[in-house]
Amino acid sequence: EGDHFNPQRWPTWIDNSNGTYTIQEEGKARKVVEAQECIRFVTVDWAFSVKKAADFSAIGAFALAPDGELLILEVVNRRLGLHQLAPEIANVCQRHLPAFVAVESGHPSLRDDMVRYPSIPTVRWLSTGSKDKLVRAVPAVVKGASGEIYRPIPSPLWWSDYESQVKSFNGLTDEKDDQVDMTAYASQIARELKPHARTTSEHWPDMLTEGRTPF
Repeated sequence: EGDHFNPQRWPTWIDNSNGTYTIQEEGKARKVVEAQECIRFVTVDWAFSVKKAADFSAIGAFALAPDGELLILEVVNRRLGLHQLAPEIANVCQRHLPAFVAVESGHPSLRDDMVRYPSIPTVRWLSTGSKDKLVRAVPAVVKGASGEIYRPIPSPLWWSDYESQVKSFNGLTDEKDDQVDMTAYASQIARELKPHARTTSEHWPDMLTEGRTPF
């Protein structure tokens, strides 16, 4: 196992099914936040092949609460073919209605594929930055260690696989790190996003590239 993440000790959140989230510390309710006060967004770390040896794509939906807590809403992690990624992103967007989707740049067809799906909102393209796995993971490592990444309870079906990958991540010999990259992107966005980004596009994080433009 790695020693960079301890997801089983992350604080928790509960969906109250009434448009609010309960944010907990050590299993006890700390506060209730309105879902509409949070910035919901999606991050994508992609691969495109359905072969058994191929990498997985990771799609994560997150909610950034007003005080900086990052709530993991949902994770989709599976092998997807070249043109299967966009409809999967659209499905996640239909469920969570994000303000924007942040996608790792470089995919050969995704820009054109996504414009076919009205449920996908504004798209921002992510620079992968360092090729060093551990360097890329630092924003998530820091936010997790600070107790600012919140896991849902009760644990959904996807949590076991997500927890296993994140907990075992060492940044050196990992066969799979797509969910770590996805979480790192979300953590960096959470760190850089300004509160008024909910209503205007002039304060997008510096790591994000404007709009549906070529890579």
